[in-house]
Amino acid sequence: MHKPLLALFTAALISLSANAQFEGPSDQVLISVKQIEQLSDDTDVVLEGRLVKKLKNENYLFEDQSGSITVEIDDEDFKGMKVTPDNVVRIEGEVETSLTKPTTVEVDRITVIK
Repeated sequence: MHKPLLALFTAALISLSANAQFEGPSDQVLISVKQIEQLSDDTDVVLEGRLVKKLKNENYLFEDQSGSITVEIDDEDFKGMKVTPDNVVRIEGEVETSLTKPTTVEVDRITVIK
């Protein structure tokens, strides 16, 4: 009789832990747009700067003190935030390189700093 209850409780705990995520400092180091040129495909990066323009679809021009780069941000990654060129944002994502296209950053997370 207790086995079904235990199974239900275990399933609930597993589903809760699958949705958990850490919301705090990480060991990732901020880099500049210029430094991305030396990085390989799929390298994790953290950038701080501004989204200065929407280019097309989910592509934006991101700019920091060293330069600019195209970033791809899925609409749902904004999570209802309103971001303008006046906002400083932190972008966490990975470098996307190609022989035929300019290097971009695929964004996993965006946070408004100020």
